[in-house]
Amino acid sequence: MKYFRKIIGLIRSYLVHIQFDGNFFLNNFRIGRNSTINSIKRISVGQKVHIGSDAVINCGIPSNKKSLFVGSNVYIGRMVQINAYHSVTIGDNVVFADRVYISDASHNYDDKDIAIIDNGTDFYGPVHIHSGAWIGIGACIMPGVRIGKNAIVGANAVVTKDVPDYTIVGGVPAKAIKKQ
Repeated sequence: MKYFRKIIGLIRSYLVHIQFDGNFFLNNFRIGRNSTINSIKRISVGQKVHIGSDAVINCGIPSNKKSLFVGSNVYIGRMVQINAYHSVTIGDNVVFADRVYISDASHNYDDKDIAIIDNGTDFYGPVHIHSGAWIGIGACIMPGVRIGKNAIVGANAVVTKDVPDYTIVGGVPAKAIKKQ
C-alpha cells in the first residue's frame, strides 16, 4: 500500500507539472528541451504542434476544465510564456516567434499596503488568436485581446486592444500599421 500511494503521488505530480529535459515527440506533437507545462490536463492540442525549448505554459490551479486550446499546425517558438488561467485559444496555422508573452490574467494590486506578489492574480479576459496569425519576436499579448485571422503582430509590440483580421500592428502600445 505504501508503494501504491507513492506511485499515485508521482502520477498526480506529472499531471500537474511536467518539465521536459530533452526533446519530446508524441503523435506529431513536439516539446523542446527545458520546457515546462503546468496542469497538462487543462490543455487541448491539435495535430502538428511544435513548442520550442525553454517555453513555459501555465494553466493555473489543477482543474478538469480546459483553459488552453491550441489548434493544428501551430509553431510556438523558444522561451514563449503562455498563462492560460481561464481561457486562451490559439487557432490553426499560427506562428509565435521566440520570447512571446501571452496572458489572460494579471497581478492584482488593489491593496496598496500589501506587496503585489501577495495580492494574488485576477482574470481580466480571454485571449483569442485566430487562424493564420503571426506573432513577432518579443511581442506581448495582454488579457482580453483578440488577434484576428491572418493578422501580424510586429516584433516587441505590446497588444492591449483587439487586432482586426488581416491587419499588421506594431509598437507600444500596438497600433495598426497596414491592412493586408
